[in-house]
Amino acid sequence: MRDTVQAARKNGSASMTPALRWLLVAAAQARPVFEVPKHRIDWSSDNDAQSQCREPERLPKAIRQHLYFYAMVSSEDPELLRHFLDFYAGRGIRLAERGRALLMLHPPLNMNLTTHRLTKNIVDGAFGSAMRKNVREVHDFSSEIKRDAANEFLKKLPKDALLMFPDLDEFFDAPSKDMERVLKKYGAVLGHMVDRVADDWALRKTNKAPLWLQYPRRCAATAERFHGANTKWVLVPQSIRFATAHHIQSARDVPPSLPFSHYRFTERSLTLLKKKRDLYRQRGISRNRTEGRAHIYDVVLSHIAEGALSNTFRRKVRCGTTCNT
Repeated sequence: MRDTVQAARKNGSASMTPALRWLLVAAAQARPVFEVPKHRIDWSSDNDAQSQCREPERLPKAIRQHLYFYAMVSSEDPELLRHFLDFYAGRGIRLAERGRALLMLHPPLNMNLTTHRLTKNIVDGAFGSAMRKNVREVHDFSSEIKRDAANEFLKKLPKDALLMFPDLDEFFDAPSKDMERVLKKYGAVLGHMVDRVADDWALRKTNKAPLWLQYPRRCAATAERFHGANTKWVLVPQSIRFATAHHIQSARDVPPSLPFSHYRFTERSLTLLKKKRDLYRQRGISRNRTEGRAHIYDVVLSHIAEGALSNTFRRKVRCGTTCNT
């Protein structure tokens, strides 16, 4: 390990592969990571569509009274943000209560841009008078910044608090009874992504209609086609600290994973994918310790052509029950 790292440093970062970059990063950080393996979805007895093809189900009071919320989201996707905030409010998160939630907007709002004006109106409506306290605008984005802000937020919460930490395209829609059962037994809830796709495989413009009808296909792409992590900690206790958005620092019993909807394939997501990919490339390993992850975005983008998912994707991806059948 040490020889590999020294050789990489001697040769310079420009010639390193993404995997070698990640190895160098891990050695330099020496950060404990409890990594949950990727989850292979079993469609043979697909009953999960019941929770993914309807309005959000309110979480039980035993969870809601301890529940806090953190997310770092794009300011440039107001259509999805509207659904995102409505969904989590529907689950019972008190977004408008000061200190109960923290929303990080990137980039900072520019009122000369239509998308940013829409975003501000949506956030104002969801957070009300608590907006100044519960919403921040940030100039820089990286997974490290997002993770570090989550950990800082956790430190300030009550000892009996539970935290939800979704990305903008992640809707934790597992049934309430399942979340309550798993939480009671394991003290945390783990989930896995069910990638949502439009009926005609196009990257459609998100509108006000229910998301499960706009993107009715329920597929397994993140891990199987893109080789990305498809598990997330849906609910964690205050004592947890994140190593990445997907993994935590401390080893613990791994609960059975519950499914949640992942709305990655929207029209605006294509632009955001390219922006993130370019951002990681530009920063390099000196400014962003995990710059090697840019290749993940390249893999995703390689499956998109002319505003739709490629024929290869359509042939090879596995899908379960669709929401409109």
